[in-house]
Amino acid sequence: MRGFRLKKFIALFCSIAATVLIASFASAGCTAISEPTENAGLETIKIRMQERRFNTAFGSFEIEDSAKKSVVDQISGLSGEGELKCVTLRRVRQSEYFISEVVLFESDSTIFYFTISGETASDEFRMINFWATTDFDKIRGFLY
Repeated sequence: MRGFRLKKFIALFCSIAATVLIASFASAGCTAISEPTENAGLETIKIRMQERRFNTAFGSFEIEDSAKKSVVDQISGLSGEGELKCVTLRRVRQSEYFISEVVLFESDSTIFYFTISGETASDEFRMINFWATTDFDKIRGFLY
């Protein structure tokens, strides 16, 4: 009987913890980490993604228009339905002029991870590489 109660308690605790975590994602903008400092250009990209303005988010990327359309289609497909919440999981400044991030996006129906790296100059951001996946195992190594 004790084991059954413990399992119910654990399930209830996990449900409450998940609800609190998801509620914390609901703030305007992408929930960030404080160190190292963010780049305003990259933050703008993440906010536009959160607002589902993918064409605008990727508009400055220096890739062919057909590749941009492919990226927009991929991210739109991964993003599911409903409000899109965002949290920055990891930010690494490789130098004063280069930054990489791992970002979690979540909607009612899915979670996907977005990795992005690029050059920085003041508040500007120039994308060099990005990738999106729903498979946590594929981004796990970037978190440590």
